[in-house]
Amino acid sequence: MQFPQSVFEKYINQALLALPKRFAGKIENLVLVFDDQLQPRQGNNLILGNILRSNFYPNKITFFKKNIETVCPNEKILADTLHHVVYHELGHYFGLGEEQLRRKEQKINIYHKYAADH
Repeated sequence: MQFPQSVFEKYINQALLALPKRFAGKIENLVLVFDDQLQPRQGNNLILGNILRSNFYPNKITFFKKNIETVCPNEKILADTLHHVVYHELGHYFGLGEEQLRRKEQKINIYHKYAADH
């Protein structure tokens, strides 16, 4: 299902505003961007987001809009998925690896059947 970018922005902003203050206050030099191109799969999973860390340029989280729309049949699932992608990519921003994130996500049960590796 296709969603306007304003809907994406609304749920991403909600996820960012819901961050604990101890983390939100440590985010700096970070930009959020959208990529409208369908991205290839990584194994069996669609890549929903990615973070690029840099010492010279702003760190960048990319949301792959078409991939996210592919796994979100309605706005509720879109909201849940975007919250997951925000938290997942910020986990990488704060230095957590993929396995650490998976364990944390399973522990607090935010990894649902529509979310992919990134």
